Amino acid sequence: MISRLVIISFLVMAVGNNLHELFGQTATTPNGLRVERLRDLGYQHEYTDSAKAMGFYRQALKLAQSESNKTQESRIWVDFGRLQFNFGHYQKAIGFYSKAYEVARLSNNEKARAKAMQAIGNAYYMLNEPEKSTRFLLNAARIQEKVSDTLNLAITYSTLASVFEDANNLPEALKYALQSQELSKAVGKHRAYANACINAAIIYMKFDSLSAMQQSMDKALSVFPWIEEKNYKLSFFQNISALNFDSENYQKANQYADSALSYLKNQSGNPQKTAIQMSKGLALLKLGKIEEARSLLDEAIKQARIEKDFQVLREIHLSFSEAAAEQGNWKDAYLNHTIYSAFHDSLLNAEAYEKAAELATQYESEKKAIALEKLRKETQLNNELYEKQKALLVSISAIVLLGLFLFVVLYWNQKRKNQLIQKNSELQAEHIKRLETEKQNTILDSMLKGEENERSRVAKDLHDGVGSLLSGVKLSLSSMQGNLIVNPNHASLFDRSLRQLDDAIREMRRVAHNMMPEALIQNGLLSAIASLCAGIEESGGPKIHFEHHGIEGRLPSSYEIIVYRLVQELANNTLKHAQARQIVIQLSQHDDLLTLEYEDDGLGFDPQLWEKSTGIGFYTMKSRIEYLRGKVNLESRPQNGTSFLIEFTLPNEQGN
Repeated sequence: MISRLVIISFLVMAVGNNLHELFGQTATTPNGLRVERLRDLGYQHEYTDSAKAMGFYRQALKLAQSESNKTQESRIWVDFGRLQFNFGHYQKAIGFYSKAYEVARLSNNEKARAKAMQAIGNAYYMLNEPEKSTRFLLNAARIQEKVSDTLNLAITYSTLASVFEDANNLPEALKYALQSQELSKAVGKHRAYANACINAAIIYMKFDSLSAMQQSMDKALSVFPWIEEKNYKLSFFQNISALNFDSENYQKANQYADSALSYLKNQSGNPQKTAIQMSKGLALLKLGKIEEARSLLDEAIKQARIEKDFQVLREIHLSFSEAAAEQGNWKDAYLNHTIYSAFHDSLLNAEAYEKAAELATQYESEKKAIALEKLRKETQLNNELYEKQKALLVSISAIVLLGLFLFVVLYWNQKRKNQLIQKNSELQAEHIKRLETEKQNTILDSMLKGEENERSRVAKDLHDGVGSLLSGVKLSLSSMQGNLIVNPNHASLFDRSLRQLDDAIREMRRVAHNMMPEALIQNGLLSAIASLCAGIEESGGPKIHFEHHGIEGRLPSSYEIIVYRLVQELANNTLKHAQARQIVIQLSQHDDLLTLEYEDDGLGFDPQLWEKSTGIGFYTMKSRIEYLRGKVNLESRPQNGTSFLIEFTLPNEQGN
């Protein structure tokens, strides 16, 4: 007994009277706020005074258009459509919803566009066009998922559940109903949640799962105390009554119909009141209260005739026919079944009227075609005049084409000149850039060579000068040690001084070696790095694993020095800052590609420091890498170690 009208009316109610929940409040200007106030007033009168509601919406539309507020304009077209929808004018509603869609599309408002498509899908559902309804609803759902419009997505899913339930695709219908239930619960919207629960109950009823149906109804009833809107409560009780009727719980069906009617006291001409009177009357009929049922159903029949509600009339007369048949009153059964069939034919006639409207449209199209044919004949009568003018037009056209050709030739020549000028400018700029790069490289080359020469000189001075002096001092002190007569305390002090002198000599040699290691000069890069690693380990530093692949013989001197300095600086940074336990160094050559990989398991650092740091260490490393036109890839995070990957392209003769 649950009809499409009942479910969709309930769905429209489920969205609530707070329009901003559906669309969002974006009004910031005084006129924008006034538009929203007019919309609220219109909604408040939709079910009590539709003419007044239409007036408020017209005022709001005029004001929104004067402000060029496309977002509000789209929403107001939806308001117009909903007003038509509430009174069963679904085609008119689609017209208004389509205007809302177009305005939202032009203003790139995805949320409003999806809302319009959702509304169009609802209307097509009411028109029993499931293919169109499903297409619009699914497109709306895709956008609502994308823009995270959870509330409207829940409402869309609820309608999809009804569409699939009508098609008897119950598993798909239940899936959408439960998704709607979950989403509306997540956003705390009680009306939408109750609607989803009612939809699920209807589907469970068709599954013959009465316990699950009852649980869904109980869930809907659990949020009822938080719902205040009168019209929603009316539809809510109407649906609960219909569910109980269909599950043959006629007593509860009658009680909930009474609850629904309590919201319609002193109202007449309300289509919902007629449908609820029918629900109560049919429940009383099943309960055996024939006279009371007859009174209510006769009143419902009278009102339905006025409203031309053939669906209500069919339901009542079909029930009368079945009741009479059960009592053996075959005459009344036949009479009511005949009336039922007549109203069925009335529904078919309504469809015929729509077909007639389509034929009228076709006729108008044919009239336009006749007018076009008449215009064509009139044009043919003027052909003689056209032929006389044709020669003149051809001449003028030839002149125009010649002028156009000359213009194109001149334009093309000018364009070629501009392209050549632009190309020369680009070549000049590239040449200047290359010269600047060469200049920078020359400066950098001089700086690095000067630095290495200075290191070599200082290392030599330390070794040959300071080292020799310190060694001489030690030799003199050692020779004096046996000839001096000193007390034990002074002797101990003398010995400690000699040991400190030994330490100074070793430290001086280490510094000199680091500045220009003998192993690099004599034995090459691999030996120098191995020696550096061994020295670090011997001095109590982290364990270092050094390996090399594909390097045969010596590399160019500049590459050996720079790679060694990079390894030296990286190791120095690790020792100073990283607190690492292990270092891995890998040097490899493949054809003309030389790769240095350096990793430690230390504290790591923010890679932005490499780009932004003005410290001498990182600056010198970047200068050396740029000098050899190398590439560097750095990976590091605090507490997760550091990894450098540095690549150089060797000169062709070295790579080969």
